[in-house]
Amino acid sequence: MIDLVIKQRIILAHIDGMSNRAIANLLHMSKDTVNKYVNEYDEKRAQLLLANPDIRRSLKLMK
Repeated sequence: MIDLVIKQRIILAHIDGMSNRAIANLLHMSKDTVNKYVNEYDEKRAQLLLANPDIRRSLKLMK
């Protein structure tokens, strides 16, 4: 298991548009590990947006 700081670095790099392979190389870890945490983030984000439509609208306003 990785610590929260590393997980945060993975997610922030993902949000910035970096590929999972590039993130793995940057952080010296396997692409499978990066895939795991990126997929987890994407699933939780989708669930949050489905459960709270107001969040989706406020995110559009922030762009």
